[in-house]
Amino acid sequence: MESSVRVGLSELVNRETRAELSAQDARPIRWAARLTPYGGDAVVYARTRLGAEPGPEEQLVTLRPGRMAALRVFISIADELATAPTERLVARVRTSGLSRADNR
Repeated sequence: MESSVRVGLSELVNRETRAELSAQDARPIRWAARLTPYGGDAVVYARTRLGAEPGPEEQLVTLRPGRMAALRVFISIADELATAPTERLVARVRTSGLSRADNR
């Protein structure tokens, strides 16, 4: 749990919320956590299983096919995410291609 809090996927709840949970559950709740919007995005992602030269504010990134597939899944669920990818990234992913020579 601490690592998910550290990377911002979840947050620990405050004392008042733990007291409410304790009253609802009729037992003491010593700690509790909730997902942040980024954590919700990670859950949505987990449930789902090269264009032109980069512009002045862009950087060329070469990915192996497996990582590109993961990026395509991320783009495909953009409308379900709390923090959606930029339209520019979506367009770049959709127009990307495989270099057989580099396998990237």
